[in-house]
Amino acid sequence: MGPVAGLGARLSGIGAGMSLMARIGAVAGCCLALAHCGKISGKVDPKYGVSASPRVVQFGEPVPKGGGVYRVGKPYVVGGRSYTPEQSAHYSAEGIASWYGEDFHGRLTANSEVYDMAAISAAHPTLPIPSYVRVTNLANKRSIVARVNDRGPYHQNRLIDVSVRTAKLLGFYDQGTARVRVDYVGPASLEGSDDSRLEATLRRGTPAPGPSELQVASSRSPLPRLFDPKPPAREAALVSPVEAMARGERELAARLHQRRDLWLALALAVGGAACALAPETGGMPLFGYAAALLLVGASAFAMPALVHGLTGLTGGILRKLLGVEAMLAARSMNGSLRRTAVLVGALSTAIAMMASVGIMVGSFRETVRLWMENQLQADFYLRPAGATAAGQHPTLAADLPQRIENVPGVAFVDRFRAYDISYQGLPATLAGADMRAAGGYRRLTFLSGRPAPDVYAQLLDTDAAIVSEPFAHKHHLRAGDRVTLPLGGAQRSFGVVDVYYDYSTEAGYILLDRATLLKYLPDPAPSNLAVYLAPGAAPEAVRTGIEQVTAGRSVLIAANRNLREQAIRVFDRTFLVTYALEAVSVLVAVIGIAGALLALVVDRRREFGVLRFLGASTQQIRKWILVEAGLIGLLANVAGLLLGLALSLILIYVINKQSFGWTIQFHWPVAVLTSSLTLVYLATLAAGLYPARIAARLNPIEVIHEE
Repeated sequence: MGPVAGLGARLSGIGAGMSLMARIGAVAGCCLALAHCGKISGKVDPKYGVSASPRVVQFGEPVPKGGGVYRVGKPYVVGGRSYTPEQSAHYSAEGIASWYGEDFHGRLTANSEVYDMAAISAAHPTLPIPSYVRVTNLANKRSIVARVNDRGPYHQNRLIDVSVRTAKLLGFYDQGTARVRVDYVGPASLEGSDDSRLEATLRRGTPAPGPSELQVASSRSPLPRLFDPKPPAREAALVSPVEAMARGERELAARLHQRRDLWLALALAVGGAACALAPETGGMPLFGYAAALLLVGASAFAMPALVHGLTGLTGGILRKLLGVEAMLAARSMNGSLRRTAVLVGALSTAIAMMASVGIMVGSFRETVRLWMENQLQADFYLRPAGATAAGQHPTLAADLPQRIENVPGVAFVDRFRAYDISYQGLPATLAGADMRAAGGYRRLTFLSGRPAPDVYAQLLDTDAAIVSEPFAHKHHLRAGDRVTLPLGGAQRSFGVVDVYYDYSTEAGYILLDRATLLKYLPDPAPSNLAVYLAPGAAPEAVRTGIEQVTAGRSVLIAANRNLREQAIRVFDRTFLVTYALEAVSVLVAVIGIAGALLALVVDRRREFGVLRFLGASTQQIRKWILVEAGLIGLLANVAGLLLGLALSLILIYVINKQSFGWTIQFHWPVAVLTSSLTLVYLATLAAGLYPARIAARLNPIEVIHEE
């Protein structure tokens, strides 16, 4: 085969490479000179004396790679011009480059390879074939190494013809031609495809790497060159210290300071525990708030060690369960410890807030529910109709309790009278109830744990009282102390027999026996009535009897069940806004995770590009990002639940106690926590979908070129 076989009628190197817009803008004379842009016929061109080589691969069929022969060739003449092929290791020239495309696609080249317009290849009149040359677009400074496997161009003073793909990468496909510099790099492999490695040489502003950096291996034996330590060593030696250490130094510092940060976390945790034990200041739980902040700070300082430890321990397990992508995701998180710790810390803090408030509200709700079961034992409750407010205690008729007791089926009517008072400058409620008859009905629960009838017995026929827990907390009272009240025109002192749990008001109660209260405040009209039915009595029949007795009076009758349901409904509505705010905080944190993952993808795009060149699929890249998002969600859930548990203890036993004086019994709201944490985890996974899509769609050529 002659030196110009495969050229066909490449009459001008621009050939089919001139775009439609360029052809429209060309002058008529140029159009005549470029008349060969039509379909190549294979006949001998009268101007150049050469013919097109046969088309061996049709459009749409795969183009075989390699399979040619190495040749330099003898001197030849085309179009009256002499060309002398030679091997020159120092070849470098500047001139005009053009591209050739469909008319030559699938035809044999001058060294018996097959031209592929989507490959990184070129044609040169004199260089050895196949060989590698560095082609640099002098206009935009893009540079790439291409495979020379054909002869040409011969139009005017064209220096080199490149494939369609190469022209697009160099940025002159639309223009058709560009001024370039061509530098000989070295001989090319005869077998296999080198397109992916050649695309990886694309650079902007700097020359494409030479053969020692490129290491374009033949497909016959890729492993020796792939694992040759010399190119990585040389590349590492040429990296700027500032560029190499800027990020690595920060990551290294995050690892080296783990021990120090753990000690700081421990110190903050100890400080938080000390603050939690401190009393309130001016009636405010200031030290409780400080304890919560210190625990959040301790969690932040401990986060790098937690992430490092868990990702290191789970890497092998993840590989067995989810594949190598999961292991790489864990190692990637470990490698970006500084950033990952911040992501996990931010989300875990939001989860901790949600969990702590959820546990506190759930515990409070369960405590109130149990308290109502003990406190609200009557079958019906009566009070004056109409709206009432705190501190207002309207009364019923004094004869009404006796008339209700006469209704068939009624066993006992508990009379309750309340007065709004001020004690030591703070609001409180003074109340009286019939302790003599209520022993078998009213079931108050006392801090001492004593049975209610025993406590009630100590209130009979004496100036004694029981006080609610909020009242005792505000005034620092306990059993055995005394309270002094202005009653009957004089100061009366009452001994505190015991303290009982109460969640009806934070102002607090002072509860006397009704006979004692009437001795100093002789008004028998009750504020409320609690009606207890006899065993076997029909509630509807008794209610009908009570309604007949109260006919014509402004009395509101509430059944026990309805009263409890209404109380729980009001409780849930009260904290509905709290749940909404917690959901917003978690949503903001999840959105932050999505943004951070996207930034992480952009920051590591070169890493993903290299993996794509090494054979990683888009599905693997996508799985990597999703596993990383899942790991962030999992670590944040674990850390957030632990921190939330600690914060809930502070909320329940410190802040709530010091603010309201209520003792809340700890309760795990398992259903709420499980559903909330599951939703957060799924939301974190969803937050990784878009970054995973972006990572999978990254063009590795453009990514590495930008780097």
